[in-house]
Amino acid sequence: MPEERDIAAPGGDESPLEDVLKKLGDHLEGGGFFQSAGAGTGSDPGEAAADEAAVPTETMIGGFKLIKPLGRGGMGQVWEAEELAIGRRVALKLLHPHIEFSTKGLDRFEREAQAGGKLSHPGIVQVLSVGSADNRHYMAQELVEGSFTLADSLSGFRESDELPKGYYRRMAALFVRIGRALSHAHENGVIHRDIKPSNILIGEDDQPKVADFGLALMEDSLSLSRTGEFMGTPFYMSPEQAATKRMGIDHRTDVFSLGATMYEALTLTRPFNGDTSQQVFRQILLIDPPDPKKLRSRVPDDLAVICLKALEKDAERRYSTMAELVEDLERFLSDRPILAKPPSGLQRAVKWVKRHPTQSVGGAVASVALVVISGLYANNLRLSEQLISQQVRALQAAYLTAASHLAGVRLHSRRRSLDAIPVEERGWEWGFLKLHTEASLRNFREHTYWVRCVAASPDGELVASGSKDGSLFLWERKNGEVQH
Repeated sequence: MPEERDIAAPGGDESPLEDVLKKLGDHLEGGGFFQSAGAGTGSDPGEAAADEAAVPTETMIGGFKLIKPLGRGGMGQVWEAEELAIGRRVALKLLHPHIEFSTKGLDRFEREAQAGGKLSHPGIVQVLSVGSADNRHYMAQELVEGSFTLADSLSGFRESDELPKGYYRRMAALFVRIGRALSHAHENGVIHRDIKPSNILIGEDDQPKVADFGLALMEDSLSLSRTGEFMGTPFYMSPEQAATKRMGIDHRTDVFSLGATMYEALTLTRPFNGDTSQQVFRQILLIDPPDPKKLRSRVPDDLAVICLKALEKDAERRYSTMAELVEDLERFLSDRPILAKPPSGLQRAVKWVKRHPTQSVGGAVASVALVVISGLYANNLRLSEQLISQQVRALQAAYLTAASHLAGVRLHSRRRSLDAIPVEERGWEWGFLKLHTEASLRNFREHTYWVRCVAASPDGELVASGSKDGSLFLWERKNGEVQH
């Protein structure tokens, strides 16, 4: 699915990446770092021709004199214009004539105007005035001189053989600024809901500015945010947005979308991709993206951890506020320990279960649950009772789901399912299953009905399994031999 273009992307002169890097040298300060080959208006020749065909016959709209087109998109055109009354240059957004008759289009226009009117921050494109004249709706916005989008910049870096020195730290600093701007929006009751590279403008001084609040959710304006309304660009949507009901959306949806944008900036690859919206939605809902370090080995460890925490599918496990994400990025930049932690082995195991929810693999995962629970009890002298309880509860959901599939699971089915998992997805969980499932699972087939409960001895050597039919088996964990 092609990415939606930003209609408020003022252009700048193209500058070859080599020239930019030559000027940059070994310094991390100064503007121009992010401008790269291909940076500019973001319009192709076909769009330029369409712009010329759609040029308004009038040179004046209200009190604004049109100077030159800057970009266009599905909603309308953006012109550089002069506000004659005060001699100010602005970016004037004009709705397409057919949008004038669209309720949704006018709602989006109104939403952007209202959101922009509530916000005043150096990292947000300012809305200066809104009006209509000669049957044309317009919005005057801050003109970001010589700007281009983050999407333009990333396209240029993709064409480079090697990333410039200091790239990852500069990206971290850029996202600190973006995060601060979005934190300001959240504090004022505005959720953007469409954060993506093409909605982030970068000025000549490398100052990013968040643009296009046309899909914003405002806490005090519920009429502009109908339940179930489709919002956002698929590649950067949060799981809450991608879900069918699209309920429970709050400021953490922007945390996820900014995390997706950061992932692309670090790896130059989208975290979720596909040929159709449904394929993209499935990945957002069910599949975790690869660790950024697997795609770009030079990505700093802490920066990868921060990015993946922002991309947690469960909103409760993400950064709870944009300010917390900014704080961790600042800790990284100042060489202090970050607060985010990489996922534990248990968390990775649960995520692995969700990625491979087949019957045979589900049965194998139940065996992992048994072994891990046994190990927890075996080490109860050094683990506190509270920690053991937390670990067991974390595995309980995975075990109970898998236990219902144990009846009839055959050895060759388990082997076939494990072997079918791509090599790049085989972590420690895969090897653990391969080594330990066969001897353990065959004992469950002694039962004539589903296994509903298990218990391990304190030393972890014996396991008891009980079935709904009332049968109980006691067997050795290591060799699977049934004792009673």
